[in-house]
Amino acid sequence: MQKYWKQYIEKLKKALTSISAVNNPPLPPFTKGGMGGFSDKEQIKAQMQYMKDTDMAVVVSQEQNEIDKFKKLGLDIAKHRKRMVKEDLATKFKDPDDPFRIVFVCAMWMTGFDVKPLSTIYLDKPLRNHTLMQTIARANRVFRDKTNGLIVDYIG
Repeated sequence: MQKYWKQYIEKLKKALTSISAVNNPPLPPFTKGGMGGFSDKEQIKAQMQYMKDTDMAVVVSQEQNEIDKFKKLGLDIAKHRKRMVKEDLATKFKDPDDPFRIVFVCAMWMTGFDVKPLSTIYLDKPLRNHTLMQTIARANRVFRDKTNGLIVDYIG
């Protein structure tokens, strides 16, 4: 995710550079709309700053021998576990003004975790019954200007 996040910031930088040379270059799709009243240049600068400021983390339940298990998959869970232990990620994520905006969750926080500002959930495993309803409810809470949420289901 971070790789593509940085690539997108680079696209925004190029779009910003091209604004000086051309009056109306095509904007990357993520910047269109939602920034009414701002010039293209201001929109791109605001989007770049938002993305640079955005913090993201992994939140997963702890397992025995997880360091070896993840190492075999080519992943380093230790740095993520350290952050989960040292920081109050739940409180940070619930704060709409905190730059901690993206969380990759496995099992934890799916039920019994209320985050009113949460707007989008991407599902990559089948959910049923109460767990599905709880998960949908996470994104569908009304908050400030948010009137609904978005659930993206990669499973079907």
